[in-house]
Amino acid sequence: MKSIFLKTIFIGLLLLFVSKSKAQSCPTGFHPVTFNIATGAQVQVKACVQDQVNLGKQSVYWGVQNLTDDELQVKFVKVVYTTCGGVMRSNGDTHLKPGQFIGGATFSGELTFETQVWKEDCNQPKNRVSRIAYENLSVRNISQEDRDKWFKQQQQEKNAKQQSSSTTTNTGNTARTSNTPSYSSNERNVSNTISNYNNGYSNSATTQVQQGLQALQQTQNYINQQNARREQLSETIAGGLQQIGSLFQQQSDAREARREAAEERRRQREAEEEEQRQLEEQRIAEQKARQAQERQRIEESNWNSGTTQFNKGVEFHKQSNYTEAFNWFQQAAGRGNAVAQFNLGVMYANGQGVPKDFTQAVQWYQKAAEQGNADAQFNLGLEYELGRGIKLDQVQAVEWYRKAAEQGDVDAQKILGDRYEIGQGVPMDLNKAMEWHRKAAERGLAGAQFELGRLYGRKFSDQANSGLINKDDAKQQILWFIEAAKQGHAEAQYALTFCLTNVTVGTDIEEDYAQAYQWLRKAAENGLAAAQCELALWYKSGIDGIIKKDFIQAFEWCSKAAAQGDIGAQGNLGRLYEEGQGTEQDYAKALMWYLRAADESVEGKPFNDVVQYYIGQLYEKGLGTQKNNKKAIYWYRKAVEYGDVSGEGNDKKAEKALKTLSPTRKTTAKSKKRI
Repeated sequence: MKSIFLKTIFIGLLLLFVSKSKAQSCPTGFHPVTFNIATGAQVQVKACVQDQVNLGKQSVYWGVQNLTDDELQVKFVKVVYTTCGGVMRSNGDTHLKPGQFIGGATFSGELTFETQVWKEDCNQPKNRVSRIAYENLSVRNISQEDRDKWFKQQQQEKNAKQQSSSTTTNTGNTARTSNTPSYSSNERNVSNTISNYNNGYSNSATTQVQQGLQALQQTQNYINQQNARREQLSETIAGGLQQIGSLFQQQSDAREARREAAEERRRQREAEEEEQRQLEEQRIAEQKARQAQERQRIEESNWNSGTTQFNKGVEFHKQSNYTEAFNWFQQAAGRGNAVAQFNLGVMYANGQGVPKDFTQAVQWYQKAAEQGNADAQFNLGLEYELGRGIKLDQVQAVEWYRKAAEQGDVDAQKILGDRYEIGQGVPMDLNKAMEWHRKAAERGLAGAQFELGRLYGRKFSDQANSGLINKDDAKQQILWFIEAAKQGHAEAQYALTFCLTNVTVGTDIEEDYAQAYQWLRKAAENGLAAAQCELALWYKSGIDGIIKKDFIQAFEWCSKAAAQGDIGAQGNLGRLYEEGQGTEQDYAKALMWYLRAADESVEGKPFNDVVQYYIGQLYEKGLGTQKNNKKAIYWYRKAVEYGDVSGEGNDKKAEKALKTLSPTRKTTAKSKKRI
């Protein structure tokens, strides 16, 4: 709507401007000039003149407009004055239709005059145009017949110009001979619209006056018509402005109504929001009241059940304030809190806050276990197994382990599997042992996974000894070892080493020393002494394509295992010192590690025949110690009595050495033979 209003205003102003300036506009840099007919009456004819005069050149733009409703014929004489007094006249004759304009902005009647005439009696360096004037203007109405005659005459005159010779015309003291007025032979014809003026056309002054008056009246009529049109346009614009004002008022009223409606909606919305806010505050207050009541109920319940006292005991126990922790646990336990009862048993067993007392520990374990606490059931089974605070009873131990295992305690499940395997507290049953180990293994207990793999291996070996190869058992053994090994179980990692290097034919399992080495290395790095000793042997001998022979690595891993008391590692370390492999040769240290490996105070030590023979050699030769045949004979005899456990024939070597060191005994043997 706003754009329609602006367009209406613009069109109205444009029409007003055009109607007022149509007969007055000149090109930029020019100004209008009016002139009179011979009688002195002014007519509606205009000319546009440019004042600039440059080097004798001036462009004159003339314009004539018909301001009447009739077709007119206009004749005139244009006079050009020069700076040296010269005068040039040229005739103009044109037909104009009603409202037609020739010249002006379109310049269809452009006339250019140039002169550079030198006059000896002129002080100016060049003859220039000084001014321009119009005279002898005549205007009349013409009919179709007149128009045809005029065009015919124009054509005849044009043809005559082309055929006739030059005539002489006197114009004051500057007369020139030319078909077109000029000052010299160098001047050019400047307009095709200008023709020779017919002097007889305007001899009658009366006719000219009448025609001028008639043209003047027509001009006045045209002006009146234009004024009427302007008034009508003004009324139209005023009406349009009034309508636009009315439209603006309507729009303003509509905006005000919309604003009031929006304000009313805003007030309603704020009222609704306030109501919702109050309802929400009421809801929150009620919720807080219910929560406070619930907290109070829970606190009372916790206090009555001992939960509050138990929590305080936990806080003090974390702070290592065992006395206060014991007191709060005791209060909670007195209210029947099973976890607090279990904790009291643990504190009695560990002597935390009270003197160590397994009898009291068993009593509190019993109370908690009878309430179904799985941890208490497990610990109670352990105390029955070890006979601490209660009479040793393997059957009762198994029963409490079973109760904990049935509640999902994975440690109890594993121990129950161990008991069925060895028949402790229950009849020996390999299937039930595997069943309980499987429960714990499937829940991710690495120890149970290892034991289950070991039981599959035992089952496989028993069947293989009978000539039956169960491929599935062999695979299950490796699979469960791998599950435990992934969790860092060192024994499972060590067991995989032998599974992958000692493959039974017919199991579809291929030897893989590279993989075996990786698992052996992990087990050794996890601190398993047996794996460290085995890894040392691998480095000492080397394995083609897997590891190179490396005595330094062998010495390092053997030292780690020997430090943990591994008999084989101690004997091997003594050998490395004796032979100077991976370290400097040192017979004293070799003897020291041999003696540790041969220590008879430790039962079940393997490879004693090896170290006993080596000890005998060192004493016989006096290496790392003083030579002592008596001790040499002692250790040689030990080697013979122990037998060839290692398979190296050390018992035979010891017998040979004894024959050398005991000749008397040899003679006696011969005499007995003779007897």
